[in-house]
Amino acid sequence: MRAKLHHAPGWPAGNVVLPRLRAPLAEAEAMTAQRDALISERELAATVDALAELHGWKAYGVLEQTVYARRLSKGWPDRVFLRNGPGCSRLIFAELKSERGKLTPEQGEWLLALRLFAGDRDQAIEIYLWRPSDLDRIEEILR
Repeated sequence: MRAKLHHAPGWPAGNVVLPRLRAPLAEAEAMTAQRDALISERELAATVDALAELHGWKAYGVLEQTVYARRLSKGWPDRVFLRNGPGCSRLIFAELKSERGKLTPEQGEWLLALRLFAGDRDQAIEIYLWRPSDLDRIEEILR
């Protein structure tokens, strides 16, 4: 199939330009956005848990909380990760959401309280809201 040639506006008739082709990067970004929209919070949690285990983190998280636990910890982040090492101990609190998932007011309050607490300490305490579109960044953080 031959590309249809178009005359560029203002150019003499003998000069032509090829039609614009969709950039491969834009196409890849669109496919990634579609993938991210389909990943559930549970699937994101399984992926994050696997990354944490791969990189040597201790992890805590509850997918199915009991009624009692929910009542006591309403809004508590989905995951807590801890890694100790010489000169590089880190503690991460992560709330996981699907691409369209929304924070509840209680979740927002917990994340804010943790951020305020961490702000008074060193950089070893990190607080995140992670979505499927953050997977590359999540892997970088957990390395």
